[in-house]
Amino acid sequence: MCKTIKKWLIERLIVGLALGTALSIFAFIGQTAQASTLISSDQSLTITNTSVSPDGFDPNVAETTAINYCLTAPASVNVGIYMPSGTSSQKVAILTPNVAQNAGCYSVIWDGKNGASTEVGTPGEIVDNGKYFYYIEAKNAYSKTTSTDWVAVGDGPSYGTVKFIDVQVKNPIFDPSDSQKASISFTISKSGYVTLQINDSDNLKVVKVIDNQWYEKGEYTAYWNGEDDVGQKVAQGEYSYAIKLVNGEAVAKETGKLVIKKGYNSQTTQTEDPRIENFYATKEEFDPGRKEKEYIVFNLTAKADLQVAIYDRDDNLVKKLFSKPDQEAKTYQIQWDGGEVIGKDATYTYRIYAKNTVGEDTQKGKIAVAEDRSDTSRANVFKDYVDSLIYTTKDGDQAINFTLEKDATVTVEIRDEKHLVATIAKETTLAEGNQTIYWDGKDKYGQAADDGQYMYRITAKNNAGKEVEEGNFTVKKSDITNPITGECSQFKDVDSYNQYCKAIQWASAQGIFQGYNDGTFKPNQAINRAEALKVILKALKIQLISPGSTGLGFKDTNATLWYGTYVKTGVALGIIHGYQDGTFKPNQIVTHSEGQIMLFRTANSKGVYYPESNDYYPTAPMTRAEMADMLYKYYQNSYELN
Repeated sequence: MCKTIKKWLIERLIVGLALGTALSIFAFIGQTAQASTLISSDQSLTITNTSVSPDGFDPNVAETTAINYCLTAPASVNVGIYMPSGTSSQKVAILTPNVAQNAGCYSVIWDGKNGASTEVGTPGEIVDNGKYFYYIEAKNAYSKTTSTDWVAVGDGPSYGTVKFIDVQVKNPIFDPSDSQKASISFTISKSGYVTLQINDSDNLKVVKVIDNQWYEKGEYTAYWNGEDDVGQKVAQGEYSYAIKLVNGEAVAKETGKLVIKKGYNSQTTQTEDPRIENFYATKEEFDPGRKEKEYIVFNLTAKADLQVAIYDRDDNLVKKLFSKPDQEAKTYQIQWDGGEVIGKDATYTYRIYAKNTVGEDTQKGKIAVAEDRSDTSRANVFKDYVDSLIYTTKDGDQAINFTLEKDATVTVEIRDEKHLVATIAKETTLAEGNQTIYWDGKDKYGQAADDGQYMYRITAKNNAGKEVEEGNFTVKKSDITNPITGECSQFKDVDSYNQYCKAIQWASAQGIFQGYNDGTFKPNQAINRAEALKVILKALKIQLISPGSTGLGFKDTNATLWYGTYVKTGVALGIIHGYQDGTFKPNQIVTHSEGQIMLFRTANSKGVYYPESNDYYPTAPMTRAEMADMLYKYYQNSYELN
């Protein structure tokens, strides 16, 4: 959550605010923008009469804001827009870079877009809605002075009226008898009278935590210790909070749930009644016609009957994705391949329903189905996905996979809500075809990312324009909170409802595939040429040929490495061929088409017929689960030619 500029600047060192020079000193600011002289031997240079007008605007409807200030002496002036981020800040736009100005008053316009040196997005694009701040630095030969204050970017002209921004609750489930308490943090867009009241399940007042007190605009945190208005601890159960802001005739209100549970501790999210928490779809829009897949991810907090289904805009059932009784409390990943709606572009609703003897819960969200094709001259990005929807940093790097239709300059970002966490590829030239970019789980400052929901953003540009694809995943630094348990074979990241479960069980039992030391199978991880060749030869029980002293015949292979015997066998049987440059490219990712060709040639070398499948998109990268599935179908459907 963004901090108020006063609290944020007082508590933390300002890092990287000035152009090219990190400030390492404390700055203080009042509730209105006041000049703060940091280094001075001559008080003649000050910044006065600072203001931003309006202090909230919507660049999406061509609104702008003006940053106004006056100088008491000639100076070199920097005016920039920044986003608060952890212990530092991120540069959004530099409006006046070291501009020489005489004593007098000035007004600088910001159009709400990222500048050329932005650290939060793409230059020239409108920024995300949220809180930003301007930073003015003026200096001459004798002194340096600064001034700063908030500016808000939001939806429509009503943003300037009173409203709550970014209300968050920490410890919404707590046990007051163990000295636990809930904290409710909020930011108000304008000053006003604030009331925060706790109500019981009948919506009757329990206590007023804040009773009609005047608050200046900014961020605040209030606490409820589980006591009523006479200081008695309340009974276990469900409560609600209602927070209200009044300024003249303008009123804003937010509400939410709180739960008091005896014996609760922060290391578990399990409850007696089933709750569906942290739910999301991995992509807001996908194209099933290109064999893209959608996943619905959520936590179930108590054992319950569970159902997940897709509905159309008229609330007609499209497909029941999952329906089983007595499901355990844990994290679920439910896949939808969208086969029923290919060619039926529309927005659909996913609905998650859980019920047990104590209670029930329903949550829902939207998924758009749309053909993922653009102007054929553009570098369209499709078939994008991550290896691990529930990513644990200790397990290594997270792979972001995607396919380009054309050569392009690509930027890949990891984002947390509206903030840039890390840029893992920046303006990198990539060829058309399958690509994989890795993230080490750290932010731009080298710190491990916190637990929570994240998004990858892939931006591909060529001379014809720009294409952007996004997807969501979860980071968990530990397995304490609802890890996925291994219900399919012995792998903890493949549940019994995974569409490839039977294939993975078979491939594991046959010794064709092995898991990883951490107990995972990594079903979504792409498979390379050497790995694909190995599992195909093992599945068809091909007699292997030793490379001996003759080598493998490719300049980029080594006969002494693990793949030596498999590559030698593949070449001898005509299953694989090298490239014109004399390479084999053992680490290159295999596409669906290449995988089928390798399997077809291997089967043919045994005199076995293999019926080709239309279940795979030819140019998309083949994952470990998909390879297991293809081999399983071969096992079920192939027959000897004689």
